[in-house]
Amino acid sequence: MKTVFPENQVNYVLRMYLPRWNYEKIIADIIKFCKETGTEHVMLFTDAQHMVWNQLTIEEAREEAENISRAIADLGKHGIKVGINSSYNMLMSRFDHTEHNPQYKHWATLADGTCDKRTPCLLDPALKVYLDEFYRILAATNAEYIYIDDDHRYIFAGRNNTWGCMCDLHLAEFSKLTGKEWTRPELQKAILNDKTVQKQWIMFLKKPLEELAAVISNAVHSVNPEMTVGVMVPCLHCTTLYDYDLPKMARIFQPEGKLLLRPCIGPYSDRDRQQIVPGLFYMETIGHIMGDSAEYTPEIETTPFTRFSKSMEVIRFHISQGIINRMFNPAISACGYVGNSPFFEPEIAKMLKREKPYFEALRKIAPERGTKKGVGLRYHRSSALNTPNMYSAISDYYLPAFAHHDFLANSGFCLTYDKSPVTFLAGDSVYSFSDEQLMDYLKGNLILDSVAAKAFADRGLLEYTGASTAKMNVPFGAEYFSDPEYCGEYAGTYGPLKDTPLSDVQKIVDVQEGAKVLSELTNHDLETICPAMTIFENKLGGKVAVMALRVGPAAYDLRHFISYQKQLLMRNILNWMDPMAIPAFVEDPTCFAVQYFDNGKDVLIGLTNTSYDIAHELTISFTDKALDPENGKYLREDGELRPFTEIAVKLDDGKWKITKDLSIFHYFAIQIPKKG
Repeated sequence: MKTVFPENQVNYVLRMYLPRWNYEKIIADIIKFCKETGTEHVMLFTDAQHMVWNQLTIEEAREEAENISRAIADLGKHGIKVGINSSYNMLMSRFDHTEHNPQYKHWATLADGTCDKRTPCLLDPALKVYLDEFYRILAATNAEYIYIDDDHRYIFAGRNNTWGCMCDLHLAEFSKLTGKEWTRPELQKAILNDKTVQKQWIMFLKKPLEELAAVISNAVHSVNPEMTVGVMVPCLHCTTLYDYDLPKMARIFQPEGKLLLRPCIGPYSDRDRQQIVPGLFYMETIGHIMGDSAEYTPEIETTPFTRFSKSMEVIRFHISQGIINRMFNPAISACGYVGNSPFFEPEIAKMLKREKPYFEALRKIAPERGTKKGVGLRYHRSSALNTPNMYSAISDYYLPAFAHHDFLANSGFCLTYDKSPVTFLAGDSVYSFSDEQLMDYLKGNLILDSVAAKAFADRGLLEYTGASTAKMNVPFGAEYFSDPEYCGEYAGTYGPLKDTPLSDVQKIVDVQEGAKVLSELTNHDLETICPAMTIFENKLGGKVAVMALRVGPAAYDLRHFISYQKQLLMRNILNWMDPMAIPAFVEDPTCFAVQYFDNGKDVLIGLTNTSYDIAHELTISFTDKALDPENGKYLREDGELRPFTEIAVKLDDGKWKITKDLSIFHYFAIQIPKKG
């Protein structure tokens, strides 16, 4: 089966809606946009998603498909290929859909019984009939591919503490499965308090998504066997609620050939600068899971699609991130989904044209998969299924990946999903790893948040971690950084916990002989409650750090993690474990995110200023003594690799001072060979 995009080049993909009511003008603008920016691919939405009903009627689908077919012919004359962005389960419209989609008898329902008549229940038999006909219509356009938007999920998961869908049909079918008649309040209570029922519910929710995926796949491939069906991957940290298996799901949609995937990008605006880098979690983890089995069109998204929401600098940053993750086909929303011209935000076309040489040059030095270095992160998709912990908030069952990235990346630490000398486990995933895997972790270097530490103890491995954790049962006020060796200049200072979620602060208990306390939790009278951070060297030779704080899945304010005290403490812990876990670090100024790739011959280092303060110069340290910065190069904005020593000098302490103006999110890449 054919691939969609040419290899060995950056392929811009213009993602937009082409209106039937203004076809001639907008198609002309698309052609002009593509010619000016070197774009050869357009992804057309099946509807004006942000202002119409959430699901097209079949007659409307035929009209939109006819419009797309017309565009395929017109754009094809200019060498422009067209794919389709489809959806069926979005919630853009906020109004009752029963008259617009009268075929449905069951609608998505919240835990409190509120029936939201904007989108049908995924079990409604009429939905399978609709999807079969809808996707046959789209397949007949002979577009290059059809993407399934990220609405192929339980759209209300987490909302009002809803786990999936609590409609009458779900209750009836689950009652058949379990042999017990369930009322909505009884089931909601059981899901949050009975692990057996919760497990049954998770697997019950998983099956319909796979069945609907098969309906869509069969519909498309029965009409056009060569058409690629791609998956716009939903936010993976939330999909633990139904044990979402991405490789399996992608293969249901596309049984043969190369897969087509769109990782989401995280925040759609740049209003909160500290959320931009953590949003890279989705791209990095999907690339790690799926590797070279797929083509990727990373999401380059803004809302509502102008500089009022996201700057050109952040869009440049996101495209650069796709490239260094070997995702060379950025899907760019230039004008939104209501039928506007791609020139609606005039700066996008200018930026894409201006930056194309830079993007192509970055692609040529893009690192191979599996070469990223830093602190190793690991999660398990079945963490909600396997944890014995019962939480009152459904969001507590999510993976803590976003907060994990926020803590580490915004503190200046490199992180990776590839092999690492240090692994940092957070949350409930530990309950899903095998005994053999856990012992391998314990033989190495391991950092554990409070939930992960308790999980090791629950599995009988306390003697190897040095401490466990328990529920905090007294008022707390701060973290006191006590150890002079590890806390350095910040020894004797406090870090407040006033904005930390109460459930994210726990007690370190069962401290084993030989464990060292580095910091302490104190109450409002500044009295010690318990350790806040311990380190321990076990009899296997492994080095383990345990923290009293939880990396919370729903934590938004991470000031209890991102501070000068915590940054230095973590840095000293990592240096004690293995200095190569910090292969590069920006000493000054604060607020630089660092990415580091090492293929054994040379390294690629990506530096990103995440502060509003322009950095005119920075000081960086490298751990690997085999590096040869004197013969390194940096990628200039015009796409030319220039000698690193043009802008950098070696300092007496072995660090390097780089003199270059770096504004917020202006991605900067350095390539350094290794000696010999």
